[in-house]
Amino acid sequence: MPKFIIVPEGCKWSEREAKTARAAYGLECSWISPSTRTAVIDTETGAAQVFTREIETNGNLKAVNEII
Repeated sequence: MPKFIIVPEGCKWSEREAKTARAAYGLECSWISPSTRTAVIDTETGAAQVFTREIETNGNLKAVNEII
């Protein structure tokens, strides 16, 4: 399974195995502020994607947004 480095802006990074970058973000994002831009880097290819998320007023996840 691919490995990803999760790098929240201004926070400590971590490493996670997941099928996709979005899945790796989803596994780690609960402790990251929704508005914090978080880079997810594929350790094999070096490809990076940046994500944030939106939370509904009741606390449920509304959307995961990829920043291009």
